[in-house]
Amino acid sequence: MARRNDHSRDEIKALALDAAEALLIEEGVAGVSARKVATRIGYTAGSLYQVFANLDDLYWQINLRTLKRLNSALLPRQSLGAAEQLAGLASDYVMFAKQHHALWSLLFEHRSASSCSMPEALSQQIEHLFQEIEVLLARLNPRADSEQVRCAARAVWGGVHGVAVLTLRDKLFLQQTTAEQAILASLIENFINGWQQESGHASTAAY
Repeated sequence: MARRNDHSRDEIKALALDAAEALLIEEGVAGVSARKVATRIGYTAGSLYQVFANLDDLYWQINLRTLKRLNSALLPRQSLGAAEQLAGLASDYVMFAKQHHALWSLLFEHRSASSCSMPEALSQQIEHLFQEIEVLLARLNPRADSEQVRCAARAVWGGVHGVAVLTLRDKLFLQQTTAEQAILASLIENFINGWQQESGHASTAAY
């Protein structure tokens, strides 16, 4: 078994996160415990609590890494128009969920104790995800005010997220291999059509 001085604090943290992610993929959320993670990297469970405040903190750190990967996978296609970029982000989101099912699921399955607040770095990654959508929606409807844009971004994400969940559960009820792409295309097209007809609270002037 490795000793604590074999690795730095940051190295132990990285090893633990890698091991926890592997356990998550192999066994699901229920399979991740401090004891199993520690055993896999050759340390004691007590050693983990030198780098993580508790098991919630370990989950938060996994989610932070997952969100960074997700945001990197959702880079807008700058050469395309706003509508095409939004459709591309939707498609990439569902693809990420399919390719990283276990890690993506933890983002929504992890429930921490009420006394444990979300780390600021994780909040920033979530905000970054919505900002990418908000920029595109603002371009598609310049009349909309900031609050409308924020709500619309979460509405369109909610629809896309629902498609991802149903895709992973094989519950789209369309007999075609690219059912999720057809549904996403319809979702984004109809959302944009309605969104562009929305009028801002402050101004109804045409652009």
